[in-house]
Amino acid sequence: MPAPPSPDHRIRVLLVEDDRPIRERMTAILRAADPIDLVAAAATLAEARALCAAHVPAVLVTDLKLPDGSGLDLIHENRRLYPAMEIMVVSVLGDERSVLTAIEAGAAGYILKD
Repeated sequence: MPAPPSPDHRIRVLLVEDDRPIRERMTAILRAADPIDLVAAAATLAEARALCAAHVPAVLVTDLKLPDGSGLDLIHENRRLYPAMEIMVVSVLGDERSVLTAIEAGAAGYILKD
């Protein structure tokens, strides 16, 4: 099922980041960006799964290392459930293996936090 379009053509984004200061900073940045509509921010894999199902965002921005699992699992699941969803990784893991694994799982891009 593709993500439903926003009535005013805003881009619906869900953020998944466990580090609270980083999550708050990224939330502020996304809320200030036009035409982005930050529908929710999650700190755990379980919370992200529930929020993705509830909001079906057009774009998922996720960390890989989460306290209750891997963002890679979230990428695999959302790629299967919502093939039209764009997925972006934001991580401190900059090694080639982490980047390639995320892209192979279905991420469209990869941004290093540093």
